[in-house]
Amino acid sequence: LKEILMVKDIVRVHNTELRRVLIEDMGYERFLQQLHPQIIEKDGERELLKAEFPREETMYFVKVRCPSTGTYYLLRVPPTMTSAREAVAWTFGLKADEYAPQVEA
Repeated sequence: LKEILMVKDIVRVHNTELRRVLIEDMGYERFLQQLHPQIIEKDGERELLKAEFPREETMYFVKVRCPSTGTYYLLRVPPTMTSAREAVAWTFGLKADEYAPQVEA
């Protein structure tokens, strides 16, 4: 299955958990290699990415790293995001100026 997975198939999956599993099965590096995203903004290790697909909607992702495992994740975010910080804050239901974690590795 890993060999035949294509980004175009994965991004059409609406279930977030299933999409995450498929991306992990495909491999983060291979997923990004096929995706060819545009980096809109970078904040340390976090990146706000824009990916355009022919005849599909433009998708926005924030790339984050889990501080406890070191694993990178792509989280889909709305196209209104303008910075990686704003996108991460959105994933917590916050605005960028409200996002102030005590500890962030």
